[in-house]
Amino acid sequence: IEVMLQEPFTHGKKIATISLQALPITQENVTQLILSASGDIAEAASNIFATLHQADAGHYDIILAEPLPEKGL
Repeated sequence: IEVMLQEPFTHGKKIATISLQALPITQENVTQLILSASGDIAEAASNIFATLHQADAGHYDIILAEPLPEKGL
């Protein structure tokens, strides 16, 4: 996600990121949607659909999502 945020197509856009835990993102135009502050995979799995709805309701120009680990789900 951090690499994608450096791409020119993201500049000036309202962006949401969806990730397991908080990322070191400092751009003002980015809202981080965190699936589990503690990094708990089960908690993240239970929060995924609500987080997707939150991202959709936010009318973001771009939504970037981090892949979740395949183990532990």
